[in-house]
Amino acid sequence: MRARGGFPDIRVRLPEEPFPPPSNSRSRDELQQGLEELAGRMAELAGRIPAAGGSDGDIGAAPGGRIEHGWFGWLDAREWLELAGMHFRHHLRQQRELEQFHSKEGSL
Repeated sequence: MRARGGFPDIRVRLPEEPFPPPSNSRSRDELQQGLEELAGRMAELAGRIPAAGGSDGDIGAAPGGRIEHGWFGWLDAREWLELAGMHFRHHLRQQRELEQFHSKEGSL
């Protein structure tokens, strides 16, 4: 999956999350702005996480510092950021698919 840079085109079910799903009440412009802000925050974090096996930077510098993910197992800070990027791109792909579907249906 890391070699592909994205998720396979399959559906997986993770354990229930401790947080409720987000509200769908925001406008398209608000959602677009939120995506842009998220991309900026991810870029900022990428500069603060050391390369795999590195010890500098101020996030994830503890050797062997890992947190368990329900599907992918134990990940370090760099792997979590890579996973977040893949997840972000996955949702952008879903958005494109929905927009294509709705444009064919005349719903947009």
